[in-house]
Amino acid sequence: APGVWEPSCVVDGLTPHGVWQGGLWTDSHGACLEVPADDQHVEWVLDLGVRAPVDRVILFPYALPELSGPGVIPPRIKVEVASDPSFSDAVQIASSGESDLPVDLTTPLVLPSGSETGRYLRISSEKAWQLGNRHLQALGEIEVWSGDRNLALNQPVVARHGGIEQPSEELTDG
Repeated sequence: APGVWEPSCVVDGLTPHGVWQGGLWTDSHGACLEVPADDQHVEWVLDLGVRAPVDRVILFPYALPELSGPGVIPPRIKVEVASDPSFSDAVQIASSGESDLPVDLTTPLVLPSGSETGRYLRISSEKAWQLGNRHLQALGEIEVWSGDRNLALNQPVVARHGGIEQPSEELTDG
């Protein structure tokens, strides 16, 4: 995955390798929405609390009880920052590309950005991860890094789907 997982990432000082370890653990698993096959679009929106440059976004997989080991991340993701909560001035800072991500992820997905500045962050997914007949939009944790500071830590996240907003505190609880 060029720019995300390649030989140069071994020494870039940004990418976590292997399964994340250490830190203070919570009982939370993140957030999972089951969506209909004909309306899979979901957005996760955060107010970072401060206007700052965003260096990278790290998305941790959601651990499904039905799977042993690997986790789930939507297969196509777009990340935008904005200074206005309406996202009228949104700038795309990262993307997982047009092709689908691998189905099972055992490590976080690191999306480097060009240090665009904003206060509001939106993660969009047009396609859900599929488990049998179920279509799941799920994330385990969201980190938004500006230098050595995780701006997303303990910030509320709102998931938007089909005109409904669902708040979650588990996506940024560390």
